[in-house]
Amino acid sequence: MTEKTLPCGDKMAFDSQKQAQAVATTLAGERGIKLKAYPCSHCQLWHLSSS
Repeated sequence: MTEKTLPCGDKMAFDSQKQAQAVATTLAGERGIKLKAYPCSHCQLWHLSSS
């Protein structure tokens, strides 16, 4: 499966939970958006979710 055919292919992806959480923290401070990092079972990277 290539990146484009993965269900998560259009999401921002991070190599680590630490990276993803840093972006989530920045967005919370700048835009008031609460996001949390989660590991993806499709690509084995980390994404952000609002739920």
